[in-house]
Amino acid sequence: AQSLMAGAERAVLPALRCPPKKRSRFDEAALSACEGCLREHCQEQVARAVASDQRRRAAEEVVCRRRARVAAIQGCATEAAGALQDNIRELQECKRVLAAAVHAGTLRTAELKRLRLATGRKRCQMTRLEGLLVALQKI
Repeated sequence: AQSLMAGAERAVLPALRCPPKKRSRFDEAALSACEGCLREHCQEQVARAVASDQRRRAAEEVVCRRRARVAAIQGCATEAAGALQDNIRELQECKRVLAAAVHAGTLRTAELKRLRLATGRKRCQMTRLEGLLVALQKI
């Protein structure tokens, strides 16, 4: 078969140079074999192009799906960032309220201490006054 194709291949150029009316059956056979090879090559190229186009479309679909996933993830990330900022503001407010409460507790503790001391002084005064009252009642 290879020697037949090799012979046909050598006969193609002379057959093409020869006017169609002067071509022999061997010339026509060589041209027909060449035409068959070209058709087969063309079909192979078309099949490769179709397969390549299918792969390209599949890749485009994958890219489209991934872009949609990225957009969805970006949306979730944006939403999460907003929620996080809200939480940070809420924590800052809690921290401010807690600091105010601690300060108020410190002031209350200081006030209670001052009141205990004042109560102690008043008791001492009361004890002295009671002693004076007893002394005055004896007179």
